[in-house]
Amino acid sequence: MASQAPWAPTAIEVRKTGFDAFRTTLTPKAGYPQAVSFTLAAAGTSGQTALPKVLRNSLGMELRLMPLGDYEMGSNRREPGRRSNEVQRRVSLKRPFYIAATETTNLQFRRFRESHASGVYRSKTLDLDTQPAVNLTWNEAVDFCNWLSAQEKLAPAYVKEGDGWKLASPATNGYRLPTEAEWEFVARHDGSGPTLRYPWGASLPVAPGSGNYADASARFTLDTTLPDYNDGYAVSVAPGKFPANALGLSDLGGNVSEWVNDWYSAAPPDSDAVSVDPVGPASGKEHVIRGSSFRSATITELRVAWRDGALDPRVDLGFRVARYANP
Repeated sequence: MASQAPWAPTAIEVRKTGFDAFRTTLTPKAGYPQAVSFTLAAAGTSGQTALPKVLRNSLGMELRLMPLGDYEMGSNRREPGRRSNEVQRRVSLKRPFYIAATETTNLQFRRFRESHASGVYRSKTLDLDTQPAVNLTWNEAVDFCNWLSAQEKLAPAYVKEGDGWKLASPATNGYRLPTEAEWEFVARHDGSGPTLRYPWGASLPVAPGSGNYADASARFTLDTTLPDYNDGYAVSVAPGKFPANALGLSDLGGNVSEWVNDWYSAAPPDSDAVSVDPVGPASGKEHVIRGSSFRSATITELRVAWRDGALDPRVDLGFRVARYANP
């Protein structure tokens, strides 16, 4: 009696617009029903399922894997407090990335540069080990990122360009500053999507206990304060003192503003196209800073869309690190 020919493996592929394709191989067997279960992942996110959700590095920093997706960056012209440099455009984040849950502290920065001093502001110290590192330039923040990459045997994210730095091409998974598009996306995120206008929600006033802003306790330290809000801190405080947002990130509003990767431009190039994983202009004079600080009390600065450019260090300007999940 001739033996029955073996069943051949059969490739199965399921496609749907807006989702990553599902692929598997099944070998049929006579008399053995088989089922294939699957869930389609949103386009560009299927590779994230194998990535750890949280990383903890050699400095004790906690980095969190962020969701990806599309959103409208900037603000519409009717938004109260809007500035002309908040041009609205469509952005798509497709490349998995991690971002630090908190701002870099003096203690962490001093592992790189022992002599660093964040200084004082109107007789209040900014120099405690637990406070965020401030009074540093964008280049110093990038120097720290490359140093940290070397400590952990990662390819540096930045390469030298003249007297400054630029992102390596092709990109690496070394430490870097968040791109402006990444920063705004995670700062806007409420857990289901990037919809927030303020770090605490959709409207004013500032929600009680939501962050370290220019509050009533700073009325003898600052010229402009929020008289009906009291967070208990006149200057910066240890990152993470206030509740994290829906993605587990602290102080995206309040405490200190943050350097991000991009060169500053008042307006992006005119285009109706979607920008995919943008990293900003190729050159410029200043770099972008994002997020309000302990000196912020106006509707303009308290909004997530607020952005500015800076060249020099400030007493309320620090940074947090980020890195791509894969090289």
